[in-house]
Amino acid sequence: MAEAMMDALDAEQTIFCPAFPRAGRTVYQGHLFVDGTLLNESGMQNHPLNPMQDANLVRFLARQVTRPVGLLRYHDLADASSAGGSLQTHRRDGIAHGVIDCVDDSQLQTIAAAVSDMPLLTGGSGLARYLGDAYRKSGLIETHRASSELPAISGRSLILSGSCSQATNQQVAKAKSFCSTWQLDVLEIARDPGTYQRRLLAWAEASDANRPLLIYSTDDPEGVRSVQQTLGANEAAELIESFLGKVAVELTTDFGVRRLIVAGGETSGAVVRDLGIRALKIGPEICAGVPWTQSIGGPPLAIALKSGNFGDENFFHTALEMLA
Repeated sequence: MAEAMMDALDAEQTIFCPAFPRAGRTVYQGHLFVDGTLLNESGMQNHPLNPMQDANLVRFLARQVTRPVGLLRYHDLADASSAGGSLQTHRRDGIAHGVIDCVDDSQLQTIAAAVSDMPLLTGGSGLARYLGDAYRKSGLIETHRASSELPAISGRSLILSGSCSQATNQQVAKAKSFCSTWQLDVLEIARDPGTYQRRLLAWAEASDANRPLLIYSTDDPEGVRSVQQTLGANEAAELIESFLGKVAVELTTDFGVRRLIVAGGETSGAVVRDLGIRALKIGPEICAGVPWTQSIGGPPLAIALKSGNFGDENFFHTALEMLA
């Protein structure tokens, strides 16, 4: 995808910067770490769709692209000028894809300043948070100050979890103490999705309106493998995402849910798509990289979208307390 976008934008070079040190994601010597542990030992090796068996981003990326991949090392990031100079050297050497070391947030600021003139960037929200200032200093955008406060939204609270990460497993376990819970039976959904959905909605309607609803497919690696062996990995994932998207529509339309937390990147995409949300107003952070947002257009929803491994074990409780 990056190379296709480079072609469309006539870009000779782009960067790859997934680091977000404040959220525990760092890159050193081209290797991605999660809370100090190599990516392929962090639990992500068990990801149901994209198991990560190699933390070396240069090697991992080189297997997917047709143009040369290089590394901008830690010592190249003393300031924006030296980082920019290293990127120019890479470009002269024909290196189109630059993986960037980054071990603290000050380096993200340096990187943002160095790449503010690039037509295409790839990376995580850690880099994105510094691009606004870099673009303003470059004169590419005007200063616009907006409050991060969101209007209060009343209604039922719903947590949908399609992630099977270690962090989400812990968060779901904690949330069971204060939520009405329903664990999805994926094989039952595959056999008769309509009947299963009606049963779930009847349960939701009968549940205590003062307790958040927690609906989850979250499972341990053995449970995930069992379902995948029966249905196929992609088929199981698509089934769960589609089902949770439909449930989100039903519960927000007919059951008074106005506060929604979604755990899992693919699940978040499916839910936002099915709800028809095209834009979000960004609100206060729940944890590093995960804010509350509010849907723009249509009846407002408070919605938090969380990648699987983000947040501590109390994430769901912390998020809902912010809306109390």
